[in-house]
Amino acid sequence: MNNSVTYIRNAGILLLGIFIFFFFIGNIGGPINLEVKKAAIPKVEKTLSANRTSIKNTTSEKSKKKVLVKPIKTGGIERILLIGDSQLEAMRKPFYNYITTNGHQLSATVLWYGSSSKQWANTDTLAYYITKYKPTMVVLVLGLNELFVNDFDQRKLNIQKIKNQLIKKGINHYWIGPAAWKKDLGVIDIMQSEWGNRFFPSHKLTLGRAKDNRHPSSDAAWVWMKAVAKETTKNGLLSLPKLIQEKVTPKKSPFILLKVPK
Repeated sequence: MNNSVTYIRNAGILLLGIFIFFFFIGNIGGPINLEVKKAAIPKVEKTLSANRTSIKNTTSEKSKKKVLVKPIKTGGIERILLIGDSQLEAMRKPFYNYITTNGHQLSATVLWYGSSSKQWANTDTLAYYITKYKPTMVVLVLGLNELFVNDFDQRKLNIQKIKNQLIKKGINHYWIGPAAWKKDLGVIDIMQSEWGNRFFPSHKLTLGRAKDNRHPSSDAAWVWMKAVAKETTKNGLLSLPKLIQEKVTPKKSPFILLKVPK
């Protein structure tokens, strides 16, 4: 008798325990297997991360395309940042005269002594002055220090970096090539190939030289700039149809001199 009572009592307790167990699970509304949850969490996070990356990349590509087809609107009037090497010593004055005569503005000139495409491509110098002066156009006078280089693959990358930086910012651009006093080893062809009609082949001009016999003289720079103005106007890249009537010194236009790069 006692055994029967004990059996019935134990069975009741067991059934009650089973009932409580299933009642608890039903009210939770989901599994309580911690291993399943732990295994699921990384998968979910990984998927979300992948989706975010995908969205980010897609947005980036769309933004890039927008920039490429939407340059800064100027109404034909450019705010120009003039940058380059020591050739700017002679070029700055005629450049200023031609663009101001034709209604444009010289926002600033940045002369980096001894510089080449290497420095302008691989430092934040160009980006810094673009941010500071907010030009609608950047004109380079660059390459005189690269005439005898032969690391052509690296120079090509440098030249592409400069161009792509300007394209991404929607900034109009033009490269006045080096006024070479001697034949280069091939870098000028790379410059012209990468920039197309946005590159002026200064090396084809016959220009008078300064006392060092390398840089164009002050008088030669006016001849040089006149040829540049004719070419940019013809190609519709920078309208400079009016000729200079009176030569004036640049006014209210910053002239920044940078040290020779190491």
